[in-house]
Amino acid sequence: MSATRAEIWPKATMGTNSGLGHPVPAPPRAGPGRSPSHAILRSQLEREEEKVSQENVELAEALFTTTGDFDKQAVLAALPELIAQTCTPDIEWVEDPRRADGAVHHGHEGVRESWERWLEHWDDWEGEAEQFIDCGENVLVIARERGRGSTSGASVSSRNYIVLTLREGKIARYREFYDEHEAMAAAGLRE
Repeated sequence: MSATRAEIWPKATMGTNSGLGHPVPAPPRAGPGRSPSHAILRSQLEREEEKVSQENVELAEALFTTTGDFDKQAVLAALPELIAQTCTPDIEWVEDPRRADGAVHHGHEGVRESWERWLEHWDDWEGEAEQFIDCGENVLVIARERGRGSTSGASVSSRNYIVLTLREGKIARYREFYDEHEAMAAAGLRE
């Protein structure tokens, strides 16, 4: 298989974009008793939010670039550095609760434990991002995972939905979903 879950992340630290993931309060709209400068400021803030939102999508795309062949030992050895480069120290890593081993993890150590436990189940594994959807503060990633079980030898393929919250050029919150509607709601696209 062509790519590893860990190789979804870049091999070098991405640049930082301070303020990512933090909404900017909007000033009051122009109207009776308000100056036109409020409307201009609001317009400038909206453009800045769009720019930050686009930067979030671009960062998510860079994080999900896949390369190389699956080498479980190499992935496991690279995890500490990859996690430090791509995740905030206080990251919240939420696996889908429908997963047999699904859990919520915190911090770099929690992310590492999640990956190690996940990789135990596979002889071959690859993940490929199919689509990135700008959700303002979040980015919804629609991905396809394929693998061959280490015990059963069975090949599987599934579509996953990942909601990323990015802050200062790193993943601050990772939420995994197997259900499209739940992922859309979590990303703020549906109620």
